[in-house]
Amino acid sequence: MFKDSEIAKGIQLGRDKMAYFLIFGIAPFFKENFMKELLLCEHLVIGFDESLNKISQRQQMDLNVRFLSLATNEDKTRYLNSAFLGRSCSEDLLAAFKETTKPLNLKKLFQVSMDGPNANFKFFKELTSCIKEGPEDPEILNMGSCGLHSVNLAFKTGAKCTNWKIFDFMRALYYVFKNSLA
Repeated sequence: MFKDSEIAKGIQLGRDKMAYFLIFGIAPFFKENFMKELLLCEHLVIGFDESLNKISQRQQMDLNVRFLSLATNEDKTRYLNSAFLGRSCSEDLLAAFKETTKPLNLKKLFQVSMDGPNANFKFFKELTSCIKEGPEDPEILNMGSCGLHSVNLAFKTGAKCTNWKIFDFMRALYYVFKNSLA
Protein backbone atom coordinates (compact mmCIF):
# COMPACT_ATOMS: atom_id res chain seq x y z
CA MET A 1 0.00 0.00 0.00
CA PHE A 2 2.76 2.49 0.97
CA LYS A 3 5.67 1.33 -1.18
CA ASP A 4 7.84 4.35 -0.36
CA SER A 5 7.69 4.03 3.45
CA GLU A 6 9.72 1.43 5.33
CA ILE A 7 7.69 2.02 8.49
CA ALA A 8 4.38 1.46 6.71
CA LYS A 9 5.72 -1.70 5.07
CA GLY A 10 6.43 -3.17 8.51
CA ILE A 11 2.94 -2.60 9.91
CA GLN A 12 0.82 -5.71 10.28
CA LEU A 13 -2.86 -5.27 10.98
CA GLY A 14 -4.52 -8.24 12.59
CA ARG A 15 -8.17 -8.43 13.57
CA ASP A 16 -7.63 -7.10 17.11
CA LYS A 17 -5.35 -4.26 16.08
CA MET A 18 -7.73 -3.19 13.31
CA ALA A 19 -10.67 -3.24 15.75
CA TYR A 20 -8.66 -1.10 18.16
CA PHE A 21 -7.85 1.43 15.41
CA LEU A 22 -11.50 1.62 14.38
CA ILE A 23 -12.97 1.89 17.88
CA PHE A 24 -10.43 4.27 19.41
CA GLY A 25 -9.12 6.02 16.30
CA ILE A 26 -11.72 6.55 13.62
CA ALA A 27 -15.03 6.07 15.48
CA PRO A 28 -14.61 9.08 17.83
CA PHE A 29 -14.04 11.31 14.79
CA PHE A 30 -17.28 10.18 13.13
CA LYS A 31 -19.23 10.34 16.40
CA GLU A 32 -18.03 13.89 17.09
CA ASN A 33 -19.02 15.03 13.58
CA PHE A 34 -22.39 13.31 13.96
CA MET A 35 -23.04 15.06 17.29
CA LYS A 36 -22.05 18.44 15.81
CA GLU A 37 -24.53 17.86 12.99
CA LEU A 38 -27.29 16.91 15.46
CA LEU A 39 -26.66 19.91 17.68
CA LEU A 40 -27.21 22.24 14.71
CA CYS A 41 -30.62 20.73 13.88
CA GLU A 42 -33.81 22.56 14.76
CA HIS A 43 -35.91 19.43 15.32
CA LEU A 44 -35.23 15.78 16.10
CA VAL A 45 -37.31 12.63 16.04
CA ILE A 46 -35.97 9.89 18.28
CA GLY A 47 -37.19 6.33 18.00
CA PHE A 48 -36.41 3.51 20.35
CA ASP A 49 -37.12 -0.15 20.76
CA GLU A 50 -36.33 -2.32 23.71
CA SER A 51 -35.65 -6.02 23.34
CA LEU A 52 -33.76 -8.83 25.00
CA ASN A 53 -30.05 -8.89 24.19
CA LYS A 54 -29.41 -12.60 23.64
CA ILE A 55 -25.74 -12.43 24.62
CA SER A 56 -26.05 -10.49 27.89
CA GLN A 57 -29.59 -11.74 28.66
CA ARG A 58 -30.58 -8.18 29.63
CA GLN A 59 -33.09 -5.74 28.20
CA GLN A 60 -31.49 -3.37 25.71
CA MET A 61 -32.90 -0.09 24.42
CA ASP A 62 -31.65 0.94 20.97
CA LEU A 63 -32.19 4.53 19.86
CA ASN A 64 -32.14 6.03 16.40
CA VAL A 65 -32.59 9.64 15.39
CA ARG A 66 -34.20 11.28 12.35
CA PHE A 67 -33.23 14.80 11.45
CA LEU A 68 -32.93 17.24 8.58
CA SER A 69 -29.23 17.72 7.92
CA LEU A 70 -28.44 21.39 7.40
CA ALA A 71 -25.15 20.44 5.71
CA THR A 72 -26.71 18.32 2.95
CA ASN A 73 -30.39 19.38 3.18
CA GLU A 74 -31.36 15.70 3.44
CA ASP A 75 -33.60 13.81 5.82
CA LYS A 76 -31.34 11.31 7.63
CA THR A 77 -31.95 8.42 10.01
CA ARG A 78 -28.98 7.26 12.06
CA TYR A 79 -28.28 4.93 14.95
CA LEU A 80 -27.79 7.07 18.06
CA ASN A 81 -26.96 4.84 21.01
CA SER A 82 -27.91 1.80 23.08
CA ALA A 83 -28.54 1.37 26.78
CA PHE A 84 -28.88 -1.73 28.92
CA LEU A 85 -31.89 -1.74 31.21
CA GLY A 86 -32.41 -3.52 34.50
CA ARG A 87 -36.13 -3.68 33.91
CA SER A 88 -38.21 -1.91 31.33
CA CYS A 89 -40.57 0.08 33.53
CA SER A 90 -41.21 3.71 32.57
CA GLU A 91 -38.77 5.13 35.14
CA ASP A 92 -35.93 2.94 33.84
CA LEU A 93 -36.78 3.83 30.25
CA LEU A 94 -36.79 7.55 31.03
CA ALA A 95 -33.48 7.41 32.92
CA ALA A 96 -31.81 5.44 30.10
CA PHE A 97 -33.33 7.74 27.46
CA LYS A 98 -32.02 10.86 29.21
CA GLU A 99 -28.59 9.30 29.70
CA THR A 100 -28.18 8.17 26.09
CA THR A 101 -29.42 11.49 24.67
CA LYS A 102 -27.41 13.61 27.13
CA PRO A 103 -25.54 15.86 24.68
CA LEU A 104 -28.77 16.70 22.82
CA ASN A 105 -31.24 19.44 23.70
CA LEU A 106 -34.50 17.54 24.27
CA LYS A 107 -36.48 20.74 23.75
CA LYS A 108 -35.73 20.20 20.04
CA LEU A 109 -37.52 16.85 20.22
CA PHE A 110 -40.42 16.86 17.76
CA GLN A 111 -41.65 13.29 18.21
CA VAL A 112 -40.73 10.05 20.00
CA SER A 113 -41.38 6.87 18.07
CA MET A 114 -41.73 3.65 20.07
CA ASP A 115 -43.55 0.35 20.14
CA GLY A 116 -46.77 -0.03 22.10
CA PRO A 117 -46.38 -1.44 25.63
CA ASN A 118 -48.10 0.49 28.40
CA ALA A 119 -44.76 1.35 30.03
CA ASN A 120 -43.98 3.38 26.91
CA PHE A 121 -47.16 5.46 27.26
CA LYS A 122 -46.23 6.29 30.84
CA PHE A 123 -42.68 7.03 29.67
CA PHE A 124 -44.08 9.45 27.08
CA LYS A 125 -46.13 11.31 29.72
CA GLU A 126 -43.10 11.58 32.03
CA LEU A 127 -40.82 12.74 29.20
CA THR A 128 -43.36 15.34 28.10
CA SER A 129 -43.63 16.72 31.63
CA CYS A 130 -39.80 16.90 31.88
CA ILE A 131 -39.49 18.83 28.62
CA LYS A 132 -42.52 21.11 28.93
CA GLU A 133 -41.63 22.99 32.11
CA GLY A 134 -43.23 26.28 31.07
CA PRO A 135 -45.91 27.47 28.63
CA GLU A 136 -43.26 28.69 26.14
CA ASP A 137 -41.60 25.26 25.93
CA PRO A 138 -42.42 23.09 22.90
CA GLU A 139 -44.75 20.13 23.08
CA ILE A 140 -43.82 16.73 21.66
CA LEU A 141 -46.06 15.56 18.83
CA ASN A 142 -48.08 12.57 20.05
CA MET A 143 -48.71 10.21 17.13
CA GLY A 144 -49.54 7.22 19.30
CA SER A 145 -47.10 4.50 20.11
CA CYS A 146 -45.34 4.24 16.76
CA GLY A 147 -45.06 6.98 14.16
CA LEU A 148 -44.28 4.46 11.45
CA HIS A 149 -47.58 2.64 12.01
CA SER A 150 -49.49 5.94 11.86
CA VAL A 151 -47.82 6.93 8.59
CA ASN A 152 -48.37 3.43 7.15
CA LEU A 153 -52.08 3.51 8.02
CA ALA A 154 -52.43 7.04 6.60
CA PHE A 155 -50.79 5.87 3.36
CA LYS A 156 -53.12 2.85 3.16
CA THR A 157 -56.20 5.01 3.74
CA GLY A 158 -55.07 7.53 1.13
CA ALA A 159 -54.28 4.80 -1.38
CA LYS A 160 -57.72 3.21 -0.93
CA CYS A 161 -59.50 6.56 -1.35
CA THR A 162 -57.84 7.30 -4.70
CA ASN A 163 -59.06 4.09 -6.40
CA TRP A 164 -55.70 3.87 -8.20
CA LYS A 165 -55.36 0.16 -7.40
CA ILE A 166 -51.87 0.81 -6.07
CA PHE A 167 -51.89 -2.39 -4.01
CA ASP A 168 -52.48 -4.50 -7.12
CA PHE A 169 -49.66 -2.62 -8.86
CA MET A 170 -47.26 -3.18 -5.95
CA ARG A 171 -48.18 -6.85 -5.73
CA ALA A 172 -47.53 -7.21 -9.48
CA LEU A 173 -44.16 -5.47 -9.08
CA TYR A 174 -43.27 -7.86 -6.27
CA TYR A 175 -43.89 -10.90 -8.47
CA VAL A 176 -42.07 -9.35 -11.45
CA PHE A 177 -38.92 -8.89 -9.37
CA LYS A 178 -39.35 -12.17 -7.51
CA ASN A 179 -39.64 -14.20 -10.70
CA SER A 180 -37.04 -12.30 -12.76
CA LEU A 181 -33.75 -13.93 -13.63
CA ALA A 182 -31.66 -10.92 -12.56
